[in-house]
Amino acid sequence: MLTKKRRTALLIAGATAVVLTAVAITAAGVASAEAAETERLCTVSTERAATTTAAAGGSLSAADEALAAVQVLDLPDTDGWTSAAYADRGGADAVQATETAPAVAARPSAAELTTAVTDARTALDDIVIPTTCDARDEAADIVASSKVADTAIETLNEHVAVLAADFAAFQVAETARIAAEIEAARIAAEQEAARLAAEEAERQRAAEEAARRQARSNNDGGTGDKGSSNPSSSGGSKPSGPPPGGQVGDGNNNGVSVCDNGMGGTRPC
Repeated sequence: MLTKKRRTALLIAGATAVVLTAVAITAAGVASAEAAETERLCTVSTERAATTTAAAGGSLSAADEALAAVQVLDLPDTDGWTSAAYADRGGADAVQATETAPAVAARPSAAELTTAVTDARTALDDIVIPTTCDARDEAADIVASSKVADTAIETLNEHVAVLAADFAAFQVAETARIAAEIEAARIAAEQEAARLAAEEAERQRAAEEAARRQARSNNDGGTGDKGSSNPSSSGGSKPSGPPPGGQVGDGNNNGVSVCDNGMGGTRPC
């Protein structure tokens, strides 16, 4: 039979074992929960990193396309028209509104806008987002890097949008400028053609007038020669007999004197 002292010792040992077991179970549960939470945080952070990385890749590609696009000189929707270099496009100061015109905001130069995109692209490309996660601090680093990248993506996208819009406005302005130059050249060509046609018409008119004057001069010269001719030549025969009005015969014509009447006959004198 166990003594009282022995029985008490056994009871104490049993209680201690129960407590230790409970503590161990609790500790294991806490560790398991911690591990599960760490895994969850790593999963969330790495998924976010993947999303951010994909977005960053899209933004970098868009920036590259925009930087390449502003090098193009061919104007859209034209018959092969070529613009000036966009890189040479200067900025513009702000213009205050007037009673007849609205205000115009300041505009950066093409070089400034292009540099802004290039710098923002470099800043985004330099951000490194961790890809492995085994602890909560690594998950926190991934989330922090993703946030920085998200901000850089937003900044780059804004600069790309501004550059693209300014380049589109530049192409519109260049199209209008070239169209105006072509129209001015067309008008100048028409005016020059009209001037040459007028000169040719005046030359022909002057030539025709000179020809008419020459014809009149020739006609006037022929008429004068004909008018100066004398129908009776000095070698022609003269009528015989006394001059008109003179007495014909001896005056003894039945006692009546007759004279030439000037018409080949006689009349009494």
